[in-house]
Amino acid sequence: MKQKSKRSISDYFLSLPTKKRATIYCADSNNPDKGDPADDETSLFTTKRSLLGVWMCVGLVPLLLQARSYIKFMTPHKITQDLIPPIEFQAETADREEHCPVEGLMVAGAWWNIEVTHYYTAPEGKLCHFVVPQYNIHGAYLLETVRVAPSSTTPASCSGESYPFQHYFYHGSIGYYAFYEEASGTYCSIDQTAYVEVNGLVDTFGRTANSTTRSSRSA
Repeated sequence: MKQKSKRSISDYFLSLPTKKRATIYCADSNNPDKGDPADDETSLFTTKRSLLGVWMCVGLVPLLLQARSYIKFMTPHKITQDLIPPIEFQAETADREEHCPVEGLMVAGAWWNIEVTHYYTAPEGKLCHFVVPQYNIHGAYLLETVRVAPSSTTPASCSGESYPFQHYFYHGSIGYYAFYEEASGTYCSIDQTAYVEVNGLVDTFGRTANSTTRSSRSA
């Protein structure tokens, strides 16, 4: 009698017909099924996309806003010629407080006190030269005499006592560079403050800006 050869269990299952075979799945009871990873890839808000969105909001958006502000700051601005005294104008100093009553400028929510040194009598009104003592900034403002509605930055209490106002800075010692800065708004005679918004900047040299004049033909 022939002795049957011993076969392994795996050989036994392999020798079974195909129809009798069964597929066996093993599952770890300590690590339950987490689902198909493909489902996460096809989802609209995947983990990677969510992290990318958070990064763009926290890191990229502030960077773009800073770049926008820098571009706006560096964009050259041509100053309005009405703020530059014509060559034939003579500087006057008599009754400066009466003709140039502005005591301060409200710029970007900050109050700047000013001191008038002299003024010019222009067809549009008084063109007053002033300095900002704490920053050694020089400039000039044009104050007209016709009442207008208060500007968007002027308090509502100044209604009926607001006048058109424009000014520019030059020879500023902030950061030790010279510049033109033009702003416009309205002057409130109640608190003797001009409320303005900055229109633009342009780099220049303070020493030459101090004697800048214009021809009356170019006005």
